[in-house]
Amino acid sequence: MLFILYQLLQCLFFPFIYFTLLKKAKGQLTFSKQLEYLGIAKKQPHPVSCFHCVSVGEVLTALPLIKQYQAQYPEQKLLITTTTFTGYQEVRKAFADNIDHRFLPLDFIIFTKLFFSRNNIQHLNIIETELWPSLLQQAKRHNAQITLVNARLSQRSAKRYLKFPRSVFWLVSHLDKVLTQHQDDAARFIQLGVNKDKIAITGSIKFDIEIDAEKQKKGELLKSQCSHSPIILAASTHKGEDEIMLAAFKALQQTEKNALLIIVPRHPERFDTVFHLAEKHKFKTYRKTECAPQGCQVYIGDTMGEMVIYLSLADVVIMGGSFVPVGGHNLLEPAALKKPAITGPFNFNFTDITEQLITVGHTTKVENQQQLTQVLLEKCQHPDKLTKQGELGLKVVKANQGALRKTLAQMQ
Repeated sequence: MLFILYQLLQCLFFPFIYFTLLKKAKGQLTFSKQLEYLGIAKKQPHPVSCFHCVSVGEVLTALPLIKQYQAQYPEQKLLITTTTFTGYQEVRKAFADNIDHRFLPLDFIIFTKLFFSRNNIQHLNIIETELWPSLLQQAKRHNAQITLVNARLSQRSAKRYLKFPRSVFWLVSHLDKVLTQHQDDAARFIQLGVNKDKIAITGSIKFDIEIDAEKQKKGELLKSQCSHSPIILAASTHKGEDEIMLAAFKALQQTEKNALLIIVPRHPERFDTVFHLAEKHKFKTYRKTECAPQGCQVYIGDTMGEMVIYLSLADVVIMGGSFVPVGGHNLLEPAALKKPAITGPFNFNFTDITEQLITVGHTTKVENQQQLTQVLLEKCQHPDKLTKQGELGLKVVKANQGALRKTLAQMQ
């Protein structure tokens, strides 16, 4: 009954969702690519292994895995699906036309049925946790093996799922394998009804991180040409967080006159909003797409897929998504680049990773803007400690590597 209701809601709202996705592409999609959201695409005769990565973050996480899978199974045709246009851009940047790409269709049964009839998918590998009812149902009806890769399930998400126990049991019954990041993720999937024999704890493939050396060099070059110090990066900020960052930075400027704040909003549609917000607060503000950061007070990172450049520029990283109840973002890139980090109170998406980095002293957790200001002042007054804190983060990354190898072994 709930599945029927879900389909009716999908039918009702799909025009809005469809045109919202197209609007975010800003007219850069061909008509044939637009139709992929409806499951319409050229028929693929060859069996494929499909990797679904919802957006940029998941694509970047999956890249090392896909490349190693490709090397291990060179005869296997691959397909990568994304939901967002920015995810598609990242796929093209990484693979050009060497791997096929499709947009994952909207989760209305007609569209998902068309998708599987046009694409001969043998293995559906879903990066992290995207549990779409129609997608999973049609995948099983077309005899695809479904694997959740690098799967994570926060306590908050588990509680939401468990409000509908019968429906969620039906949903997870379609899964053939669940490769979880941590023990607590595995326990929560078992709570939802996944048979423990289907679960393997492989660790987070994000620890097997590959830093883009070219982007790192670009960031380091920019830093060498920039006289600002210290440089604070507010990474992947969400609505309601930029005001906190700007207020804390204003207080920091009283003692650190030459400081620079870089703000990189999580979503590109907020680039202009954050730029004007910084100007409204009387900061001299530049955009990355316009010029280098030299001479400004606030620098807006209005580009996608360049976080490594911004991280390489920074002395201290404040992680967005953690000062509003979004659940935080991945701290492993700052750790791998030996950049000490500050996080807010909301980290339920990355509990294990965040706790490890806090425990060793790489990351500092604060509860509010006042604490953020205080911690920033302390860190900037002791730059020698920043180097040590950064090195502690890299040790955590190295100690947890190996998930890529374990994941590939489970995908055989």
